[in-house]
Amino acid sequence: MFNKRKTLSAAIHLACSGVVASGLLLSGMASAEEEAVKLEKEEVTGSHIKQIDIEGASPVAVISREDIELSGLQSVADVLRQTPYNSFGSFRETSGNTFQSQSLVDLRGLGASRTLVLINGRRAPASPVTGGTGVDLNILPLAAVDRIEILKDSASAVYGSEAIGGVINIILRKDYEGVEMTANVERPSEPGADAEGGSFAAGGSYGKGNYIATLEYRHKDIIYSRDRDWSKVDYGDGQDYLTTEGISIFGNTVYHAFTDGRFEVLGPCDPPVYSGVYSYFGEDVCTYPYANVSAETNELDRANAFLYLDYEVNNDTTIYAQNLISRVESFGRYAPAVGFMYVPGAAPGNPVPGEDIFMLHRFAAFGPRDDTATNWQWDTTLGVKGTLWDVDYDAFVRYNLYDSDIIGRNYILDSQATQEVLDGNYNFLDPFSQDPAHLAAMDRMRHDTARDVQNKYFNTGINLNGEMPFELAGGNVGWAAGYEYRDESYQDIYDAERRAHNVIGSSGGSSEGDRQQYAIYGELAMPVLDSVELSAALRYDHYSDFGSETSPQLKVRWQPMDNLLLRASWGQGFRAPAMIELYAAGAEDHPFVKDWTQCSLNGIPADQCPTQQVNALSGGNPDLEAETSDSWNLGAVWEPIEDLSLEANYYSVDMENVVSTISPQTLLNFERDGIGLPSGTGIERDANGNITLLKYVTANVAVREVSGLDISAHYTWDIGEWGVLKPEVTWAHINEYNFQGSPDVKKVDIIGDWAQPQDRVQGVVRWDVKDFTVGWVINWTAGMDAEPNNIDSYTQHDFTFTYHAGWDGDITLGIQNAFEEDPPIDTSVDDASNFYPLYPIDGRVWSLTYKQRF
Repeated sequence: MFNKRKTLSAAIHLACSGVVASGLLLSGMASAEEEAVKLEKEEVTGSHIKQIDIEGASPVAVISREDIELSGLQSVADVLRQTPYNSFGSFRETSGNTFQSQSLVDLRGLGASRTLVLINGRRAPASPVTGGTGVDLNILPLAAVDRIEILKDSASAVYGSEAIGGVINIILRKDYEGVEMTANVERPSEPGADAEGGSFAAGGSYGKGNYIATLEYRHKDIIYSRDRDWSKVDYGDGQDYLTTEGISIFGNTVYHAFTDGRFEVLGPCDPPVYSGVYSYFGEDVCTYPYANVSAETNELDRANAFLYLDYEVNNDTTIYAQNLISRVESFGRYAPAVGFMYVPGAAPGNPVPGEDIFMLHRFAAFGPRDDTATNWQWDTTLGVKGTLWDVDYDAFVRYNLYDSDIIGRNYILDSQATQEVLDGNYNFLDPFSQDPAHLAAMDRMRHDTARDVQNKYFNTGINLNGEMPFELAGGNVGWAAGYEYRDESYQDIYDAERRAHNVIGSSGGSSEGDRQQYAIYGELAMPVLDSVELSAALRYDHYSDFGSETSPQLKVRWQPMDNLLLRASWGQGFRAPAMIELYAAGAEDHPFVKDWTQCSLNGIPADQCPTQQVNALSGGNPDLEAETSDSWNLGAVWEPIEDLSLEANYYSVDMENVVSTISPQTLLNFERDGIGLPSGTGIERDANGNITLLKYVTANVAVREVSGLDISAHYTWDIGEWGVLKPEVTWAHINEYNFQGSPDVKKVDIIGDWAQPQDRVQGVVRWDVKDFTVGWVINWTAGMDAEPNNIDSYTQHDFTFTYHAGWDGDITLGIQNAFEEDPPIDTSVDDASNFYPLYPIDGRVWSLTYKQRF
């Protein structure tokens, strides 16, 4: 289901006309019946050149609308998250981080910023909430999706930046006729994640035009930490803190840092507010059960509206318009803020009068920290397409606005909290006191955070497509050429108190910038023989903020036999630095380092070089360059018998200049070893050689080398009166994943380690019999090494049962995670860790969907 070979509408039209043929044979069919069918060329993901062949020189997997409905999944993000090519999983909506409303996709485990997402063949703007490092899939309407194509090859020569790990092309519906209404409800076996939604679609024609409009809404409940066995509070043996889970030592404890270094429990420490007194390395501490309050996922509301219109001006000219409006609201909950506060001995609010202390204090009386993010996107495209002088053209202009407001409640102003303690107004001994002075102090300390994120995106371009006025031995030479221009402005503004690092329980630095980019590109498809086609592509991209990149690609398609296709490609790619990597505001800190150079100047041996604290600055780096890559892809498609297709693809991607943040100590190691400091970083010293400032901003220092193998098989079995059975399986295997964080360390193969499974397998069975369709999807993820414990493999079974009623209605009963497999847990990590990108945590989910067509 999630790995079908590319199927063009021409092939679909043939099937509907009663023409039955192998996909590999389509380009050579010449019977009388077939001559009556006009094959329309279409643009295939991975090339701007229109073609007829189902299988091209690039490996493309297709998720059709039928596949999506068979899966029972209700969002684009969930559909893509299950594909085996999403090797290490991808970010999903979770509570407890700045990306809480976002869902991303990450092909080959190279990072969401290295997977290009297209909508109808055009770049989807990256989300400013992620700083431009990924596309938010939650804003995309599943009701409007016709199919999703996954290019399993690098393609910067065709599409430009980000297309290193592969390309996701989400193709929206255009030719739908009729009216369709859908309602869905989901009920998990465990608390939380209840979901309801519905959609409406209507399409048809008017005069010489066509239209389709869709509306969609979906709500999903939050999952609290207390509602899952692996994340809820575990009180352990009631004595030793190290036996617990979901509990923090930051309850209400004094740290006598300036006297005997002991801990002392302050005031009552009883449930339900606190979790009791525990021994922490021999010292008693007052603990807090944060997992009784915090959430694992967020509450999510998605709504969108989509409209597509076109009008045929004449036989050679069509104008079109597309508009998408999306609104996503998410709610996440964190435990109350925690402070590690210095309290002078003379302060009236000091619970140990006369002694300077630190307080490990949970501001429990303020309530949980609640964050609400509201994201809006407006995306409008106007265009004209047609044919002029035997050249197909498509020109467009597009505007996209992504706006996000993120509000946080029940945070604490650090400076005000300090002042209230100094003045004796805030009561550490009894934080729930109803004393008016204490309550007034709380009101002055309380702070609501704000974050305003916005991205404005203007895009225009033209694509030309045609054939050369000459032929080669295998037929006409196809070509494509085009031009694109983008103007993008980005801002991520935190409230003034957080920018000043004056908020307990939250932090953040603002960033903003803009860029202009233009590109020119061209492609050739040369059928040198009936069985051999060579393709070449070249693209030049210029960015106003970092410079230019030229990306070439060569491909070959060889069909030595009617049922065998061999293909290969080589290309170079790049990724432009993300906005946040370039423009994130600098933040001061004071890390501890060993200054090898200063020690050498003073004759101090390296093994005796002391650790010292220095002034440092982190943040974005306007001097960043593009990441670059070389990629290879070798593949074969074989149909040994009718209705059985086998496919294998080997890929290799080598990346250099990968953006990474260098630690302060690494910079000093570079200096010691004579390695040139990356552009934008620096070590500033005074006349005596003492460090005055360390700039350890993002830099082009890392290396990634990934290779792997994809194997899939698809079979269609007509079993007569028992219907049609369609089993298929896809195995995505990563041979190696070498990572080098900086030049002073060795490359390490991380595949199979923590959160990086080597294998993912998906099996699908579809059975159509009379008025019923049964679907069975199996997703398997390999286990992983995590010292001292290994992480078990994970298997999930999903089922759907659909009855196609005689009144054009479909009733579908679904069961996700039918055998209620719990996510694998790494118990060696404090507060047992679930691998959120890889595994769902909803439990067994029952669903009921009704679809009515008119």
